Amino acid sequence: MDLNSGVEVWRLTSARRSQALRALRRESERMNLMNFLTAETLVVGVLAPAVTWGVKLLIEAKVKAGVNTEFQKQLADHKHELDVVAERIRFEHQRLLHEFNLFAVKKHDTHAKLFELLRLAHGHCVGLFGLATSRTFEDYNEADIKRYLESLKLTEATSSSILAQWKNNRESAIREIRDLERRSQIQSAQSAMTAASNHLLSNEIYFSKEAIENTRKLLDLLHDFILDAKYPPQPGTKPKQSSESIVAAAVEAVRSRIRQDIGIDPKSNPCPESTKKNVA
Repeated sequence: MDLNSGVEVWRLTSARRSQALRALRRESERMNLMNFLTAETLVVGVLAPAVTWGVKLLIEAKVKAGVNTEFQKQLADHKHELDVVAERIRFEHQRLLHEFNLFAVKKHDTHAKLFELLRLAHGHCVGLFGLATSRTFEDYNEADIKRYLESLKLTEATSSSILAQWKNNRESAIREIRDLERRSQIQSAQSAMTAASNHLLSNEIYFSKEAIENTRKLLDLLHDFILDAKYPPQPGTKPKQSSESIVAAAVEAVRSRIRQDIGIDPKSNPCPESTKKNVA
């Protein structure tokens, strides 16, 4: 083999060696790529579930936070509404309690006043009959009789007429004074009856139906005394007025009903039947 042939062989061998090296390099790069892809696949396979779970937890946390925030807002709004309603109810309750207390006080006062007026009327009407004390005028002079006539609140003409009779006919003057006293007694009884009746009518809202009925029955009984006093019954004619026991029973019926209505005697049970006249 000559020199040229050797060089040619060396070149050929060098070229093949270069090709082999390039082939080995390409294979190495392919293997590295395969290894990288395998590793990446393994990493993705391992991390994907964790990432998915983390994302899920993050979403759930955000949703829960949003729900909690909305719930807290709704709860706060609902609590505010309840507070407003509770305050309104509290105010209404206080108002009703105040009005009830005012009504209760007024109710007690009107019942007590009614019974007071009825007792005064009862005394005036019953006092029109029976034993009574009166002045004899034996030791009265003209000045004394003048002061007494002024106490009866007579007209000036009537007082002057009686004073003139006092000088000339004392007995006639005394008879006229007795008649005026009787009229004054009847007028006082009528005024007492009117006061009790007006009080009942003007405050009727505070009285029960039973109290009103019992009161009117008593007033009717007392009115008969006034009629007998103004128009005395003829001999042999029965007086209109009822017996003292019937009137006393009517007074007791009113008293018991009033005590029951204002809560002093809740167990009392007045019997209105006892106030009826004995017509037998």
